[in-house]
Amino acid sequence: MKTLGIDLGTLKCGWAILESNKDKYRIVASGVIKGSAKDSLSERLRNLFERLKSVILRYKVDAISVEETFLGNNVRTAFSLGQARGVVLLLSSIYKVPVYFYSALQIKKAVTGYGRASKEQLLKFLKFYFPEEDFKSFDLTDAIASAICHLNSIR
Repeated sequence: MKTLGIDLGTLKCGWAILESNKDKYRIVASGVIKGSAKDSLSERLRNLFERLKSVILRYKVDAISVEETFLGNNVRTAFSLGQARGVVLLLSSIYKVPVYFYSALQIKKAVTGYGRASKEQLLKFLKFYFPEEDFKSFDLTDAIASAICHLNSIR
């Protein structure tokens, strides 16, 4: 089973493909899709669509797992991320890949056992699971953790 984990963003969107074999996970591929603040939102969303589309087609994923984002009072960010979420839902529909949404609390609990773990604690656990990986950003680690959460939930 291949799961695409996504940490949504229109300026930085982390993604990771994890493959499960029984209770072992392997990172197949990962990266961060970067947009430019100089680009319009529509250009950033098109970039996100095209890049995620190529990931889905190249790796033939079986599921998409997305971290729900808690936004507090930032309405502008909420609209932007809502539109990015729409991109993921559209890709899910076009390519017939089911999409699942998990809260940050669920994701952290699935990886660390503690839903209120810090990003640094999450990183520490991921380094333990995948010692050969070089985790370059929290966008990437959040995407990997999202995929782990989904794979754990379907076992």
